[in-house]
Amino acid sequence: MDLVEAFGARTTAHHGGMDFVERVESGGSGDLVIIDAPVAVTSSSSEAPQLFIDTAIRQASRGRGAVTCVTASNDVVLVTTARGYLLRYSWDENGNEQVKEVEVVASKHSADHRISAAFMDPGANHVLVSVRGPTGGTGGAAVHHSHEVYYIHRRWPRARALAELRSGGPLTAVAWCAKQQGDDVIAGGAGGGGGSGRKGATSSTAGSISVGDSCTGPILLGTEIGTLLELVLDERQKRETPPKTLIEGLAVKDPRRGVTGAGHATSAASASTSSSSSVAFTCLYQISLPAGRKALLAATPSHLRVWVTPPAGGGGGPGGSPWQALFLNPTGQHPGRPGVSAPPLAVLEAMSPSPCSQLQLWWPMGLSDLPTRFAWLVGGVVYHG
Repeated sequence: MDLVEAFGARTTAHHGGMDFVERVESGGSGDLVIIDAPVAVTSSSSEAPQLFIDTAIRQASRGRGAVTCVTASNDVVLVTTARGYLLRYSWDENGNEQVKEVEVVASKHSADHRISAAFMDPGANHVLVSVRGPTGGTGGAAVHHSHEVYYIHRRWPRARALAELRSGGPLTAVAWCAKQQGDDVIAGGAGGGGGSGRKGATSSTAGSISVGDSCTGPILLGTEIGTLLELVLDERQKRETPPKTLIEGLAVKDPRRGVTGAGHATSAASASTSSSSSVAFTCLYQISLPAGRKALLAATPSHLRVWVTPPAGGGGGPGGSPWQALFLNPTGQHPGRPGVSAPPLAVLEAMSPSPCSQLQLWWPMGLSDLPTRFAWLVGGVVYHG
């Protein structure tokens, strides 16, 4: 059985202070199954818990090609297929299955374009899909995939391409805004630009934005070349707001490296491939802390870094954003030499770097709004604390 995507649906049982989280897997049959823990086991028990496997969705791709990505949140399962379709599965109060189809990649491009990643917010309202196209290169230099990022709101029948994200490298990680507060008025902050919402101006530089059904709030996007972007998406806007660059990727800062990613370079560009793959963001988490501060946990193939913003009202960032207050100086420029951002609060280095780097956090159910445990899988080793 081939693991496609783990975690995200809902917790099920406790054992020794840890939660067993449902895992969604896809087998050769195209079915999605749930690997589930049994009823609660006492912490004094020395026996390992048994796992049960139930079929959740049969023929999940619905004839649209092989399953390529699966993610889940808020009782919604999202499936992407090799033919460029996005399938959204949900269930009503009686357990009846409901599915919506969105064609992300047009059929005429499905042969050489593939969905490489899908990201859904905790409320299952907003989806970002990363699509890779055919390779290309000039003069025997770096060979790279073209890429596109699409945004799909749960009410939309079609996907919208985000043209502003084409220059930052393929999307590999998303940190959704930590709070889901409901569909309220959006208060636009100073600075920045972009379209206007139904009730107020919005911008990626906004200092106060209500997060809910229609608006993502400030989210952070990580790319394969090490770029970190801040962006606000609102389904009521007809045009997306330009993102704000917080960390510039190596390929963006140094054209000699070429726009390369892990595993997509010729021997002439092997050095650039190594540098680019080592800075790729593989997982991002955005966490709200007391006193209006925010924390960012960012995993790469070689490091786990933690950044913490200044207290609310004490940053003085270019546009009022706490992330811009941290990463940018008052003039809106990146401090230090090219490729260097604000120093992280903490850094954990992997003994054996690997592009297969995954970070998971654990929140105690009903006890705290902050995660209390982390587990970082990289290079065949799990770092936890």
